[in-house]
Amino acid sequence: MTTAMITRSRASYVSALDPSCPVKSEEPTTVDSLWLRLIDVRAALTARGYSSACDVVLDVVDPVCPWNQRAWRLSVDDQGVATCQPTGDEADVRLPVQALGAAYLGSRSIAAQAHQGRVTELKPGTLRRLSRAMSSDREPVGATQF
Repeated sequence: MTTAMITRSRASYVSALDPSCPVKSEEPTTVDSLWLRLIDVRAALTARGYSSACDVVLDVVDPVCPWNQRAWRLSVDDQGVATCQPTGDEADVRLPVQALGAAYLGSRSIAAQAHQGRVTELKPGTLRRLSRAMSSDREPVGATQF
């Protein structure tokens, strides 16, 4: 009986928790999946729960629903209760409504989407606060078979 010894090995992997993996793919593909389209940003952001307080102005880009395309002040209190109102204040974050929808569901954080180039932080520190407020202890799972 002969025995072989492994003296060297090399492994390359990406963590399954790396949120930018699908976006980094060189050959993106289309697959059936759950998708959310925010039709009423104010109602949606007010109805959602949050994990921490924050006060940010979001510049939402939405060429399909012009009533959404504006600056919105999202104010969340210590209990996770939010108000969302149109504002003339300078934006802290600029993002397309699609990125907001992904963050709303909890599948892609605002910070991860900024890393992917989908969200722009206009005032330092805002991404961290907003991502923390929109985070959850439980990762969402969306069923696509109804």
